[in-house]
Amino acid sequence: MQDKILSYHNDENLKKLVITEMKKHKKEDKFIKGSYGFYEYGGFKGCAVACAVNSVNKILGKEYDTESHGALQETLGIPGWLSKIQDAFFECLPWGECDKFAINFLESIPVGVDLEPIRWKIAVSLLKEGIEILQDKEGLMQDVKDEAIEALQHSLMLYEGAIKSNTWNYEFSNLHIKKLERLALKASIHFPKNVSHIVNMALKSIKLDEDSMHRMFFSSTAGSCEGRLSTEAIEISYAGHAHQLLSLLKNSGETNANYH
Repeated sequence: MQDKILSYHNDENLKKLVITEMKKHKKEDKFIKGSYGFYEYGGFKGCAVACAVNSVNKILGKEYDTESHGALQETLGIPGWLSKIQDAFFECLPWGECDKFAINFLESIPVGVDLEPIRWKIAVSLLKEGIEILQDKEGLMQDVKDEAIEALQHSLMLYEGAIKSNTWNYEFSNLHIKKLERLALKASIHFPKNVSHIVNMALKSIKLDEDSMHRMFFSSTAGSCEGRLSTEAIEISYAGHAHQLLSLLKNSGETNANYH
C-alpha cells in the first residue's frame, strides 16, 4: 500500500523557508498574473505557483520548471489539484488580494497532513450552493429541474459518505457519472447556460481529475450570476470562496473539520 503524501513532508522548517521566500516575492513586487514566470533584471517574476516553485528551487537547489504543479506535490506534498486551485484563485482575485492569497494559502496548510480528503469537503460546500441556486431558480422546466436537484443531492451524499468513511466509493461514482452525463446534456438544452454550469459542476467533481475542483469554483460562480460574467462578478465570487477555503485548509488536520 502506497504511503500517503503529507503536507510539507512533515517538515516544519521547510514550510517556514518557503513562506519566507514567498514574502520576499511580495515585498519586492514580484507577483504577476497571466504568466508562469520569467527572469528579468532584478530577479524572477511569476504567478503564485511559479513563485512557489521558484522558492522551492532556491531552498532545495533544484531546477523544477516553474509551470509544474507537480513540482509542488513532489517537494511540498501539495496535490496537483490543490495547487491548481491556488493558481485559479490567484488569477481571479483582484490585485491587492491575489498576492496575499498566494502567501495565506501556504500559511494555512498545516504541516504533516494528508490533503486529499479536503477535495471532498470543498465539493460538499459547492454542491450545497449549487442545490440552493437551482431551488431558487424560476422559469425552468420543472421535471428537469427536479431531476437536476436530485442528481446533485446524490453527488452530495457520495461526498458526505466519503468524509464519514474516509473512502471514495468508486463503484457508485462510476454509475453516477453516466447519469450526470445524460443530465448535463438535457440541462444544456432546457436550461440557460449559467444554470447548466451547476449540473456540469457535479459532473466535473465526480471525475476526480486535477482540473475538476478549480472548475467547480468557476461553475459555482457562473451558476450564481445572471447573463455574462463580468470581471467584478468573478472577483467577488472568488473573494467569497477564498476565506472558506483558507479556513478549511487551517482545519484540515482535524478529523471533523467542516467547510462551512
